[in-house]
Amino acid sequence: MQDRIVQTIRTIHDEATSNPEQHLYLLLDPALEEFPAAAREETHQTVRIRLKHPDIPDSKEPRLLEIPLLTTGEFLLHDSVERSMQEVLAESRTGEKVRSICAWYVSKDTPEELAAAISWFAWRNIDHQRRLIRCWDPRVLLALPDIAQLSCIPLNGVTGTCFFLDWQGNLVHRELAGSPQDEATWNLARLLDLGLHNRLMQLSDLLAGKSWRDVSQNVWQAINLARELGASNEDDLYRLTRDLTQHGELIRHSSEFLSIVTSMKQHPGGYGALTSELDADDWTRMRSDGAKNLAPNNA
Repeated sequence: MQDRIVQTIRTIHDEATSNPEQHLYLLLDPALEEFPAAAREETHQTVRIRLKHPDIPDSKEPRLLEIPLLTTGEFLLHDSVERSMQEVLAESRTGEKVRSICAWYVSKDTPEELAAAISWFAWRNIDHQRRLIRCWDPRVLLALPDIAQLSCIPLNGVTGTCFFLDWQGNLVHRELAGSPQDEATWNLARLLDLGLHNRLMQLSDLLAGKSWRDVSQNVWQAINLARELGASNEDDLYRLTRDLTQHGELIRHSSEFLSIVTSMKQHPGGYGALTSELDADDWTRMRSDGAKNLAPNNA
């Protein structure tokens, strides 16, 4: 992990110092109340991203912190990258849901301008309703291509680059677009299912040996399929989506599996109770059954 930390620091540092007019900012989420030690020093002033949401008090609003690379900021950059890597690992191992280190922004704009632009982007009119999007959360930033068809981050006048870590600790960057974006591209269904998607992406066995992008697409497809198969309550939807993702497309063509899904709504314990005693051999048998049912002579 140390080599990855060093490479991540070098990439962010090189981008931030490529132009003397650029600034480097660290975006922090105070929900955990455990910022890196360097970020708690009184010499570092933060700018609050004002959300004006009744459920988010001022003390819990995200913060922007400038990292002065030419003076004392080298340690803060290193500390923040190391802490972010640790949070990614904790997320996959223990299911931690909040990352205190969200992203690093490189921009010529002032911290006040960047904070105002992030606040602006956080509130979107989607399906005729004004909604708060956690656009400071790296898991939301990572999902922007899926939930809004966005390859960049539109920040209404602010330009630059945003860096953050994906589910596997890889450094991802998104360009900051200065012009507003057409809100008609937002996918409300995926936006509402983003919490479920992110919960499933925390399962380390799904990501093992695979790219986060491939797994993410599989999870989205499995969520859609689980709804088509009749899962409606939160527990059934989570468990069925997980099994569809883990066991693949073949499982849905198994007669035994479809029988379980059909009984899901009538059973008092739901899908979880119906599958609680299945072992690896059972899933292998159902996959084999699904493959046979898909064979050309059975079509």
